[in-house]
Amino acid sequence: MRSRVIRFARALCLLPCLIWMTVWATPRIAGGQIRATAAPRQAESSPKAATALIPTSLSLNLCVDGSTTYPCPNPVTSDYTFVPSISLTYGQNLDGVVVYGPAGLNSGTITIYKDNGTGRVPICTLLIGIDLACPANSTIFDVDTYTLSATLTFPAGSAYANFDTSLVPCGTNPTCDVMVSVAKDTSAIALSSSQNPSAFGSPVTITAQATGGYGATPTGQVVFTVDTLTLVPMTLDANGRASFPTTSLTIGTHDITASYAGALDFYPAADARLSPPQVIVPPATTTTVASSLNPSALGDKVTFTASIANAAGFAASPSGSAAFRDGNVTFATGPVAQKGGQSVAQTTISTLATGSHSITAAYSGDGSNSPSVSPTLVQQVNYPLTLAPPGYRITVTPSPVALGVGQTADLTVTVTAISGFSAPVTLNCSDLPNESACTFGENVIPAGGGSTTLAFSTMAPHDCGSTVPYFIGTASLHRPASLGARCAVPALAGVLLLVLPRRFRMTRWMRPMLAVVFAGGLLTLAGCGGHCTDFGTPPGGYTFKVNGTASPTGTSTASDPGAVNVTTSVAVSVKL
Repeated sequence: MRSRVIRFARALCLLPCLIWMTVWATPRIAGGQIRATAAPRQAESSPKAATALIPTSLSLNLCVDGSTTYPCPNPVTSDYTFVPSISLTYGQNLDGVVVYGPAGLNSGTITIYKDNGTGRVPICTLLIGIDLACPANSTIFDVDTYTLSATLTFPAGSAYANFDTSLVPCGTNPTCDVMVSVAKDTSAIALSSSQNPSAFGSPVTITAQATGGYGATPTGQVVFTVDTLTLVPMTLDANGRASFPTTSLTIGTHDITASYAGALDFYPAADARLSPPQVIVPPATTTTVASSLNPSALGDKVTFTASIANAAGFAASPSGSAAFRDGNVTFATGPVAQKGGQSVAQTTISTLATGSHSITAAYSGDGSNSPSVSPTLVQQVNYPLTLAPPGYRITVTPSPVALGVGQTADLTVTVTAISGFSAPVTLNCSDLPNESACTFGENVIPAGGGSTTLAFSTMAPHDCGSTVPYFIGTASLHRPASLGARCAVPALAGVLLLVLPRRFRMTRWMRPMLAVVFAGGLLTLAGCGGHCTDFGTPPGGYTFKVNGTASPTGTSTASDPGAVNVTTSVAVSVKL
């Protein structure tokens, strides 16, 4: 009696697997399909040796790929060793052949079964002479203990007798069924981030990948923990992955872990930690720079404005500072402030040389916004059409100015450099009205120009022995007749006699009356302090001068032959 061999291969895995059986394949077989060969007439280790007189025979000769305990021969179709009991780990490949006889069979059905104690379940059926391989099936070998058996069945009236490995003659020694014990596989889990670091508010996906020790795909759930918050368990997909997207991570560093408690076919895995930790950085910003005057002339004041904006939807307005650069050289740094609903920083410069300048603004960033650098702005500085000699000008505001006798007016004096003039300017006043004074907040303006205050004051009529005025401006004329008022009336009459022009038309009695009043007042001078009256700054219109003196030598004196002297006039109206 001759027999043929059918290879039996089964990968213990999570997904549906194939059991391949080939009865008479061509000599060249593609990977994964098995070639059948004739069995020897006498095979001492085969169960058919004990049943040589039986017309038909059947044996499951199984092995484990890569195992040292149950190794598979090369080629597997040469396996004629029957092993009644095999142990393996979930994920290992259970391989082998089905040896049947007689060799000349061209009809019949071979069926492979598994039984974990709940009854035999067919996992593969093959029609001899027709099928080359078992069809795909969804049978899964989970962790358990199974009895694998096979039947060789013929139609009624066939000359061959049926054969079942679970019945006689396999019911006697040796046993034809195979006991297969499947143990749990080890597992591991790893974490990854779709973007690390990522900007605040941007979507980030954290993924856990579970793997088995023998390449099988774990099932079950993983639990993510973000910092101290434990998320809802998530089920692994068919590829052993679980992930969660988020846009709510705050700015900073976050510790993210994942734990896998195992499943039917897998032991638990050690907790995985995302490394490096997830970093959330402030949102990106955009910075632009603009010029107030481009092109500009040599010596012109140019204001550069840096505008900083963050991504839409972020409420935190940019703060911090912006550095203004000419090429690689920083020439100014300004704070970022809110102006007209925008976050801007500004600087003004008048010392840019002629030519092209590559101006950029570099935003420093803050705790809620990322740094950024503006595109380059090309600032063109030209020579003036008419190049004025180096110098300066003085302006005084307001001018003209009106004030009452005894009052003080606050003015602003501004020195503006021209054509790059760079020397300090010393200020003074001249041609002042009688008993008036000017006082500068700072009488030296530093090189490059600047502003200061000027207090111009007048003196009201007062007793010669005192600085207390009789009255201040015209308002004092309406006060009660105090000692000052009594002295002020004759003093005022005297002032009018002195200052009214001769051509001023009076009635013929007005001037004599004023003289009488004044003369009468002189008789009462003792009541006004017992001395005389100082009439102070007379009412009228005046023009005084504000002078500037500057010298490259630093002496700043008018007598210096290299001094640059500038004078401006201020019109003043002094009223009673």
